[in-house]
Amino acid sequence: MPEMDGLMCVKAIRQLVELHPDDIKMPFICCVTAYQQPNFKTKALANGMDSLVHKPVFKDQLQQVLIKAGIKL
Repeated sequence: MPEMDGLMCVKAIRQLVELHPDDIKMPFICCVTAYQQPNFKTKALANGMDSLVHKPVFKDQLQQVLIKAGIKL
């Protein structure tokens, strides 16, 4: 994304939902990334991500995220 990265985007989404709580349901946001810096998961969660999965994504990881999001499999 040329104008904002994923962390900036999730912050913007969270702020938008907070401004319109009656119109927009808070989404479950999972970061899927190849970025491997040691503290990135902590930073992503602190910035509003609900979950984080590193690439390559495996079936069991995806299932865990979907369950955490409340999606029945």
